[in-house]
Amino acid sequence: VNKRDNSFSWEDRVGLSATGYSKSSWGDFDNDGDLDFLIATRGRMLVYQNMGNYQFLQQLNVYLPFQDACSAAWGDYDNDGYLDIILTNPGLDTKIYRNTRGITIPGAASQWFNRQDDEALKSYGYGFVNWVDYDNDGDLDFILAKDGLPTKLFKNNLIMKSGLFKPNTAPVAPTGLSATNSVLGVILKWNPVKNDETPFRSMAYNVQIGTRIDSANICSSNSSSTGFRKIPALGNGQLDTTFLLKNLPARKYYWSVQAVDQGLKGGVFSVVDSFDVKNILAFFSADTVCFGLNTTFTNQSAAFGGDVIQNYLWNFGDGTTSTLQNPTHLFSSSGVHNVSLIASSATNSDTLVKQVLVKIKPPVDFTANVACQGTETSIVNQTNTTGLNILSWTWDYGDGKGSTFQNPVSHGYLTAGDYQLTLIAAADNGCSGTIMKTVSVGAYPVATITASTPLTFCSGDSVALSVESNVKYSYNWILDGTSLTGGNTNRFLARSSGNYSVEVVNSTGACKTTSIPVSVTAQNAPTAPLISAGGTLQFCQGDSVTLSVTNTAGYTYQWKLNGGAVGANTNQFIAKNSGSYNVVVSNSTGCIASSTNTINVTVNSLPVAGAVSLSGSTTFCEGGSVILSISPSTGNSYNWRNANGLIAGANTNLYTAIRSGIYQLEITNASGCVVKTSSVSVLVKPMPKNPVIVPSDNYKAGKCLGEIPVKLNIDQVISGYNFQWYYNGVAINSANSSFIEGFLSPGNYYMEAGLNGCSAWSDTLNLHFEDAPAKPDIYATGPTVWYLACSNDSATQYKWYYNGNLIQGADKYLYVANQKLGKYNVSISNIKGCFTVSDTLKIPLGGTGIEDIYPFAGMKIYPNPTPGLFTIEMDNLIFGELMINILNQGGMQILKIKFEKTTEHFSSQIDLSGQAKGMYIINLKKDKYLATRKLVVN
Repeated sequence: VNKRDNSFSWEDRVGLSATGYSKSSWGDFDNDGDLDFLIATRGRMLVYQNMGNYQFLQQLNVYLPFQDACSAAWGDYDNDGYLDIILTNPGLDTKIYRNTRGITIPGAASQWFNRQDDEALKSYGYGFVNWVDYDNDGDLDFILAKDGLPTKLFKNNLIMKSGLFKPNTAPVAPTGLSATNSVLGVILKWNPVKNDETPFRSMAYNVQIGTRIDSANICSSNSSSTGFRKIPALGNGQLDTTFLLKNLPARKYYWSVQAVDQGLKGGVFSVVDSFDVKNILAFFSADTVCFGLNTTFTNQSAAFGGDVIQNYLWNFGDGTTSTLQNPTHLFSSSGVHNVSLIASSATNSDTLVKQVLVKIKPPVDFTANVACQGTETSIVNQTNTTGLNILSWTWDYGDGKGSTFQNPVSHGYLTAGDYQLTLIAAADNGCSGTIMKTVSVGAYPVATITASTPLTFCSGDSVALSVESNVKYSYNWILDGTSLTGGNTNRFLARSSGNYSVEVVNSTGACKTTSIPVSVTAQNAPTAPLISAGGTLQFCQGDSVTLSVTNTAGYTYQWKLNGGAVGANTNQFIAKNSGSYNVVVSNSTGCIASSTNTINVTVNSLPVAGAVSLSGSTTFCEGGSVILSISPSTGNSYNWRNANGLIAGANTNLYTAIRSGIYQLEITNASGCVVKTSSVSVLVKPMPKNPVIVPSDNYKAGKCLGEIPVKLNIDQVISGYNFQWYYNGVAINSANSSFIEGFLSPGNYYMEAGLNGCSAWSDTLNLHFEDAPAKPDIYATGPTVWYLACSNDSATQYKWYYNGNLIQGADKYLYVANQKLGKYNVSISNIKGCFTVSDTLKIPLGGTGIEDIYPFAGMKIYPNPTPGLFTIEMDNLIFGELMINILNQGGMQILKIKFEKTTEHFSSQIDLSGQAKGMYIINLKKDKYLATRKLVVN
């Protein structure tokens, strides 16, 4: 491969090798601007098509029975502008392979060439063959040669000329040189040379290119400056009038071309032309579409020499642009549009202007009238077919039917409605025009009159007549043949007698229907009365006013309050409630009339008189009071009254009653309406006389009381009083007589005297004596034997009493009562001889005293463990027999002891020194109480 730097590189391609006696030849048999080639070798010929980028495709492979060197040559023997092949082989026929341009049998690669079996060439097999127009008649002849055999010349009879052979004259210089940059490279083009002995389709061309006007350092012509061919062969341009240059560096180039005829004679070179190769080349392609579709542009711009395209600017020639690499564009009109593309890098740019075709689309149009149901719809095709050949017409009526006529004239629709009528026209340029229009078929309206109420009514009333409402319909109401003013809707209010009908017109198709008339009768109505009032129309709840109208014979009356029926069939009504009153009268025809006026009555509500609230009881003692009240309400005024009338100054919502009587409150609201509350009876009871306490004579303040009880009396006992004595502010149980007597404790005493629930109190009497012992308590235990003990065991003297009698000889703090049941007291004195008596104790227990004390609370047994001797101690006021049993671990009783506990403190020692070591159980019993303790002897 020529590297254009005076050196070559080896390109090894599989399948291109041939060994021994091989011959190859270049030729552009497909006229695509690049050279193909053939190889003739022993018994075989192969033809390769140049696919570009150093790739070749085998298109012909001929095997020969005689395995010896063969010879083949390119030449356009049939003058069709495509190279054919002649092949010869020693010992075999010479064959011509005609170029079919590859289109005779599409898809069959081997059909680029068809073998021609010429009878004149049978049995002629030589070692060399070549084409030449030896007789200069414009068609190629060929020559065969072989060592040892005579050379043969075969004349081509495609063109026959008479006379002597004319000398071959050189073809003239080509004209019309042009250079175009394309995606593939630079395309050089010229006009074919005509009027030469060689037909223009078979004329070959030779191109020379240089970087100066006088050089061919890029592409050599292999010819002298006069045009003489230094190599007898076709030109490097083959039979084409174009020449493709690829991958040229960016700069200016100079070129010219010469024609080479079939005698391989070169003509003079053309005038030198020039072209520029840029680093940035703008190219694009565009599809051809029908108007209304987007044209798609394919950008084919290229950059060379390391340059990079950075921006694109498209101008579509209609005022719009784009910077996309591959845009689409919708042209607003059909025809040829000049589109330009500017491709630019940071330093270079290139502009390409091309014409883009948008094919015209048939401008379809039609008209269709609006018809009524049952009539034909007229259709007129208004498509402008100027400059177009319409291949087909397609009508779709929108009801499942259609037509292919250009002018179908009309179509009948079976039902009313809107139909989408479509027309499609297809032209021979591949474009179709489509239009869709809505065709309406009008329905005849349904004009049936309906009435909202009966057609016979009273004068002054009306009946609403109506037909179906439709926004597309117009209406005309008619009374007795005359159109009615305002009767232009689907509803009409008939007030007069007569025959009513309506014309209904559908705006779609102007389809009209006239209804069947209906008869309306308006009967006479009674005269509307006037209401008069017999008093004020505003009054308080519970009052009334009489409303009346003139009494007319034959009329019936119905009074109404706020629209609702009230009252009987009379011309008068007593109104007691607020609201609007009117009266409706009716006559014998059943027609009614409402009163000409409405009477508005206002009944003011009474104040709300709730129950009277009481601050306490309405029955109380003299000096007390009770507050009567109701909840206040804004706007109300108040007046309290009793049996004597209004109470002066008692004009608020509350009143304090201190006297007996019957009380009532009058409440007046802002409307002047008055209401009275329920009456309240108040009873004030008289107070009893305050009692005066008188002590007995044996009481001397500050002196010893002695053993005679003190008696407190009141100065005057009044029948009907009840009494209660108090000591230090606490009521004394059962002390409710007119006196109190006993060994009273020092302190404050007073009496309460009661009468019918009212009380009066005496002054307080303070009892105080010479210092005496504190009042003692009596402790008792039993019941087998009752032991009584005084809580004070250090008094000077003790005196025990049984049922109030002194017990002779009972002068100790302890007394054994045995089973003598009854009431006991103990009296003790100090050294001054002042006595104090205990409260009474009754046995069995239940009176004053201490009872049911657990005897073993706080009991001590120590030491524990013990070597043998231990002590039992307890402190309490329980006296009597105490039993102690001691058991060993086996449950055997080893000791039983009985004690008589006569003192508060009890202590006794028990010795178990002679017993075995171990644990012992001690059981203690006192009356009904038991206790168990553990003891360890070690």
